[in-house]
Amino acid sequence: MCGIVAILGSQCTNKRIFEAMLKAIVHRGPDEAGSHIEIQGRAVLGIQRLSIIDQQHGHQPVTDLENKVIAVGNGEIYNHKTIRRTADSEFDSGSDIEVIPYLYRQHGVRCLEYLDGMFGFVLYDGRQNTFLAARDRYGIKPLYFSFDSVDQTWTFASELKCFVAAGIDVKGIRELPAGHYITNEGISRQWYHLPSLSSHAQLTLPSPVELRSLLEQSISKHLQRDKNIRIGVFLSGGLDSSIITALAARKVNNLIAFTIGVKGSPDLVAARRVAAHLSVELVECDFDPEELIQHLNKTIEMTETYNTALVFEGYLTSILSKEARKRGVKVILSGEGADEIFGGYGLFHHLDESSFQARRSELLTNIGSTECKRLDRATMAYSVEARVPFLDQSIVAWALAQPKQTFIQQHLNGSVIDKLVLRQAVENLLPPEIVWRTKLAFDTGSGILQCLDPIANLIDEGKSRMLQQTYGELAIQDRISAYLFTVFQSKFGLVGGRDCFFSMAGNYPLMQPFLHIDEYRCGGTGEINAETTFERSTIV
Repeated sequence: MCGIVAILGSQCTNKRIFEAMLKAIVHRGPDEAGSHIEIQGRAVLGIQRLSIIDQQHGHQPVTDLENKVIAVGNGEIYNHKTIRRTADSEFDSGSDIEVIPYLYRQHGVRCLEYLDGMFGFVLYDGRQNTFLAARDRYGIKPLYFSFDSVDQTWTFASELKCFVAAGIDVKGIRELPAGHYITNEGISRQWYHLPSLSSHAQLTLPSPVELRSLLEQSISKHLQRDKNIRIGVFLSGGLDSSIITALAARKVNNLIAFTIGVKGSPDLVAARRVAAHLSVELVECDFDPEELIQHLNKTIEMTETYNTALVFEGYLTSILSKEARKRGVKVILSGEGADEIFGGYGLFHHLDESSFQARRSELLTNIGSTECKRLDRATMAYSVEARVPFLDQSIVAWALAQPKQTFIQQHLNGSVIDKLVLRQAVENLLPPEIVWRTKLAFDTGSGILQCLDPIANLIDEGKSRMLQQTYGELAIQDRISAYLFTVFQSKFGLVGGRDCFFSMAGNYPLMQPFLHIDEYRCGGTGEINAETTFERSTIV
């Protein structure tokens, strides 16, 4: 919903730095430009606001002047109304972010446990001259920081562009991991831990009805906005986005869906089938694969990554976002997270139970630096807020409590069905050919893979090999990833420095090295026909 900047320490009086940082993220919030508060030479907090909840009065930074607590936040707190109903305090607006200072007064750092939503925020406590900066459970919303030990200054922002625009040394930038917080003590601590199968194991397979109920509750929660805010959905025609569209269509009268692909691509065919079944308006966005090369530099700058899959998919997502904004849509629902929690990627199919659980945890732990990062940057580039109902904490906890057989089953003929319980939960919502459609990666279904070879030709083999040898920790594996890295480096340098390519959350690359697109494929063509879909009668 916003882009935030906070400077805490002696450099907070440097207006040039602060204004440059805010200007770099105008796209994240054009509704209120550069709103900020300065605190007596100790701190300055500012925001570019995208107004969605309490548009007239929900200004930021939010302040509790009596207790000298000030906060800026990016995201949505979905349980803010529940918090208000039980609060022994008056509030100045209907802003969801306003509950954060209240909870902080009541619970200190433990206030994070009471927040249900997606967020990256910075809170300054003027009485104690301390701060609390935090990121949501799964890293749906971003937050970066740096610390200047000479000036004793902390700097926070929603995007890397802010630091580059202000001339701040990028080698000192860190990404706050998902589910972590940091205070003026300078230690990043984890406040949220993924539930594990060992502590939530069920003796019997769960009922799809239970999952359906959680999905419906999550959709209702993620539809919160002011009445005049139009909402849409990204619809690829795959299972996940089709479920989101079907559930949202039951609650939103003028829902509009957006899809993209080259002419005749499988995703377009499936998206049309879903939209027609649900009587939902469908906007088909044109895409010329050759245009990606023309926009490659801009796309890498926008997505702030050189991960091949994220750059390609980010470009397609940005086209959808641009069209959504053009049609007056400010909030988009999207299906990210389903593959990670329900075992939807092909790499899950042949894992044993222990490896299956470990892989799910790994992908979820890092989704804020992969799929959610791509979604956030590509939508916010056009001032559109993306919400991800599958990453509701109740759905994640439910899914992670289930064994592999809840989701993946192999048949005597060798075929594998994934996301089984999810498919069963929505059988009466969608056409059978959609419910039982095999997964097709976004890049394959849209036709963007045609761009691979031309991009590889943009860098010679010798330079590619040199980069692979020089930056071994980045896992640069071919000429495509090598070229993308050269563009990324020209814009952002070596963000985090050579000694900081791995996050504080574990052995995972902080700045997203190359991931082979093949890792996202699950086999099959994804077309809607008998050879690539599962008939209901074959499910055991």
